[in-house]
Amino acid sequence: MMQRRKSLADGELHDCTILMEDGLFGFTFMFAPASYGEELAARLQSYCMMKKYQMKIDRWYGLGCFADVQGWTHAGIPIEEPWTYDKELEALVADAFVGSPSRIIDLRRLRMEKDT
Repeated sequence: MMQRRKSLADGELHDCTILMEDGLFGFTFMFAPASYGEELAARLQSYCMMKKYQMKIDRWYGLGCFADVQGWTHAGIPIEEPWTYDKELEALVADAFVGSPSRIIDLRRLRMEKDT
């Protein structure tokens, strides 16, 4: 994955986030150097919670990987609970993703574009 290579090259955290075609759940794969240690799981948890809230869906899953360690999964986060409005999360999401260079791959939209 390109994000793993980016993490190896710059020593920073990178992710790939996908909203599934049916809109029922989203998924984030996050990469970081092993020097991030337990911070990878904590950052993955926060990021997944905010993305789940932002997309207004009930399920979000995250996998974390140390880019410089063999293997693909070093942290896992399942979040399965109904979406509800939350004033604090609303503010966090608004601040966290303003001007963010990341983008969500919305498979629903890709399919619609392909069909037209």
